Amino acid sequence: MEVHPENCVYLVTSSPPGRLLYLDSHKHSFREFPPIPAPAAGDDVLPVRDVSAHRQSLWALTEAGRVFLYVFGSATNIRIQVHTYENQRFRPLYKGWTDQLMMLDRPSWSSRDGLERLPKDAFQLPNQHNWEWEADWYVDDNMDGQPTERGGWLYAGNFTAPSFGPSGLTTVVRRRRWIRYMLYAATDKWAPIPQITTDSDEAFSHVAILSVGGSKMQGVPKGYLSVWAYTYDEELFFREGVSLLYPEGHSWKRIESKENITKMSCSPNGDLWVVNWQGELMIRRGICSETPWGTHWDVLRSSKSAFRFFSVSVGENCAWAISTEWKVKFLPNVQSKLTQMNWVDIMGEMFGVFMGLNNQVWAISLNNRSQVMFRDRVTTQELSGRGWKMLQVEQSGSFVQASGDDDDTCESIYKISLISSTSFDWRVHGEVPLNWFRKQVSFRLGRDQISDLLNRLKLRNEKEVRPFVERKEFKPAESSTVDEHVNNKIVSVSFPDRKGKSALQACVLSLLKEPSRPHVSSLSFQMKKGEPLTLPLTDISIIYHHWISENPTAALIALGIDKKEKYSSLLVVFQTGSELVRWINDVNVAIAESRGPLTEDQTNHPLLVINASGAVYCSYPELTKDDVHRKAFQPIKGHFIRIESHQSGVTWALSSENRLWYYKESSLGEDICRNFEECQTDSLTVEVEQIERWSLMRGFRPETTRCYQKAFWKGPSEQFSAEFNLDSVRLPVTGEWEWAGDWFVDMSNSDDDGWSYGPSAYSNFCNRTPQSGDKFRCKTHCRVAAFREKSNWAKVPVSSQMRIVDLSFELGCWNRRNSLCNNDRPAETRVWVLDEDGQLFFRDGVSSSCPEGVSWSHLKCDQPLVSISLGDFGSFPHLFGACRDGSTMLCYNLHSSPYWIVIQSPPGVKFTQIAAGKCVLVALDSKDGLWKRENATNFFPEGTGWARLCGDVQQVSVDLSGDIWAVMSDQGKDAGTLCRVRTQDSVDSSFWGSYYSPQIEAGISCDLLFVSARAFSQPIRRDDGS
Repeated sequence: MEVHPENCVYLVTSSPPGRLLYLDSHKHSFREFPPIPAPAAGDDVLPVRDVSAHRQSLWALTEAGRVFLYVFGSATNIRIQVHTYENQRFRPLYKGWTDQLMMLDRPSWSSRDGLERLPKDAFQLPNQHNWEWEADWYVDDNMDGQPTERGGWLYAGNFTAPSFGPSGLTTVVRRRRWIRYMLYAATDKWAPIPQITTDSDEAFSHVAILSVGGSKMQGVPKGYLSVWAYTYDEELFFREGVSLLYPEGHSWKRIESKENITKMSCSPNGDLWVVNWQGELMIRRGICSETPWGTHWDVLRSSKSAFRFFSVSVGENCAWAISTEWKVKFLPNVQSKLTQMNWVDIMGEMFGVFMGLNNQVWAISLNNRSQVMFRDRVTTQELSGRGWKMLQVEQSGSFVQASGDDDDTCESIYKISLISSTSFDWRVHGEVPLNWFRKQVSFRLGRDQISDLLNRLKLRNEKEVRPFVERKEFKPAESSTVDEHVNNKIVSVSFPDRKGKSALQACVLSLLKEPSRPHVSSLSFQMKKGEPLTLPLTDISIIYHHWISENPTAALIALGIDKKEKYSSLLVVFQTGSELVRWINDVNVAIAESRGPLTEDQTNHPLLVINASGAVYCSYPELTKDDVHRKAFQPIKGHFIRIESHQSGVTWALSSENRLWYYKESSLGEDICRNFEECQTDSLTVEVEQIERWSLMRGFRPETTRCYQKAFWKGPSEQFSAEFNLDSVRLPVTGEWEWAGDWFVDMSNSDDDGWSYGPSAYSNFCNRTPQSGDKFRCKTHCRVAAFREKSNWAKVPVSSQMRIVDLSFELGCWNRRNSLCNNDRPAETRVWVLDEDGQLFFRDGVSSSCPEGVSWSHLKCDQPLVSISLGDFGSFPHLFGACRDGSTMLCYNLHSSPYWIVIQSPPGVKFTQIAAGKCVLVALDSKDGLWKRENATNFFPEGTGWARLCGDVQQVSVDLSGDIWAVMSDQGKDAGTLCRVRTQDSVDSSFWGSYYSPQIEAGISCDLLFVSARAFSQPIRRDDGS
């Protein structure tokens, strides 16, 4: 049975009891989830009382009070490495190397530092039923980034030496590392959680209430969950150590509880809210990454009329509750230091209300327990939504689903638990089909509700109706043909002078088009005085939204002209964001028309770049010339941090959420004016650092605060401001972005108030408490921004547990075996991806007819990787990887029996990125230095040595011709400049030239962060000019 855990709603029925159903958005119907098998022979299944769903697992509570865990299987194996070091000393009396060490030496089997004794038999599985060993112990042949000698040994003069290396005359000690992996085997099935034992350890306590949350708590391991259990013995317990690597945790911790608890709810932020027998609402205080179980209890009082609670459900930013009179209550702006509550009455009577991720709300009707309600139009700006909708789905299986009208034939629902992977409500994004819901359920409005509604409409009308601003008219430029949509735009334009300074000047901007000759279209700038300035569209390289704090509606025009001209870029500021977006789209369409139609060979070989705001642009090879400084880039809809295309026309991209997307068409087409139904979503975290300086007389003073804003739309730029507030942080005005929550403080690696300390304002602030010399402290304010745009991208089927950080296509190798000339079957390739844990996976069956691929597989690698690239070295693909320790590795025989070898790095150099192409291998080190592997051939792809080319390189890529493309990382005026180096004859730093001009010092800064040239190939011009 295939279950998509990211977009499922789980329901527990009470009549018949204990059935677990799930509603999958991909199947459009209710289905029965696999039941929990009974441990005793002869019993059928265990009925379920409660369920809590999360992206990587499903927690269930049975009627017998047992807790079970269901971990969703995926291509990512829960694989944990354990290792120990074998130590030996050279002793002539013992005839050479021996493990009989001296008295002051470390143990013969120890940890890396030698402080802990670690024999092989000291490593045990966490749970014999759910864990298993992958293989036996083996020796690591690549330790500390350097290949070891025979047997895996590294040598030194003594065990306290800072580093170990090859053997020599003075080396008398040696060590080697033994590795073994243990696997979590209880995936895609129910696994029991160890029961809670009493103080006497003779009996087990049965769980009465279960609540799971904390998936978005800060400063915790990946996949962390807070699991709370309340037993029939009126004792509260917390499950410690639950994470992605240890999904079941390791022990139960007893928590002091003086009240009799009837309901519990743990929010995604880890906050625990409980309801006691008296109907009071209590919250657990002091919950953080260090003490996730909290420290004490507080009773929350209502500031208005008091009422008794029946149940409560807490989300990220709000809370919902049911009173003992079955009335629905809503509480906005849930904060950790909340003392009083201002509950808002919501229309309708419900038996229960339940919240999932991203503040989604579902409920069970009081009058008909088989009716499931969904809160409509829940957004970040309106968390309460705008009404209830009744769920309506098709019948599936031998049971009647929960949307029927007859109480005698419908199943009664007891509990709802849901997972939502998006930042907006399902109805808006279309992830839940519209035919699932009946018409909106209506309730009679009271007098207070009508008055409140009228007041809100009045405030909204005053806010949205803007006064008319009188505009000063300018005389438009004279032309025979003028585009009516972009004619006479009153803008401010900046023309840099000879000293590099520029000032905004008011002018009238027009787009002049010749229908019969589109290649002579141009832009006209009419100033108050003088002749209009005409700019041919063929001289424009890129037009993009230039987000700066002073001019949020600015567009930057980068010109692909000779650097000897007076200026090479223009800054145009519009009056509104809508005019900016409309004008950029119209000009890009005109540029595409002036370029003419593209051939299939051109669209299959694009040069792709991504700027600091995440916008994607592509340029196609010219058929007759190779003037790189005159190429034009066209925008591709979407927001990504990495993108790569294959010569067969398949394109994959990686979003900021570490999710994979593929372009649904066989090649990147011109989607500027096209309308799409599906949306590409993404999100980013905006960080604002509040920095304070310590003074001898007054200590840390707020008036000395300087705020450092890491704005995602500004890329690596650093802006300090003496007067700054969080309200001044704005999103781009283009309309695809909106806030997905409120500001919160990053509590990871900080004290209880969120402060971390450092010696200077530019330090990393890694101290939780002030140390000697720490004169500055920093508090990081965070807020999530969500992106949503209709485009031609679709999600690649991948588990939610996989967070991808890099991807690479196999180049040409599969095309040699499955020729593109074969019309019966298109050529297939593999896409290799790397997750944040350094594990390798590949997607089979990727082709132009099936760009999303068929299935995932895993390739084992002993060293965690940080970057991968597939090279074309002969008839078989070769995978190169950069390891976390700075070394590089090469994998042979990817399609048969793969094995790894180590490529030794230069002394003292740690590589962070690797890029391979046709018989070319380059790498970037941690200091932005570019290196090339010498003598790498088809028969010897690992080469013989490294040669440094240059520095100040941020990112690098190799095209099909063997040319190297790079983005400069110099923080001067050339930051974000795209460059290229030829490698046909020899590679030397003197070959470097700007992408826009032959010399790098005259290049144009376009705020680029990423380039992908792996599918780019410039056609060679023949002697006859064809």
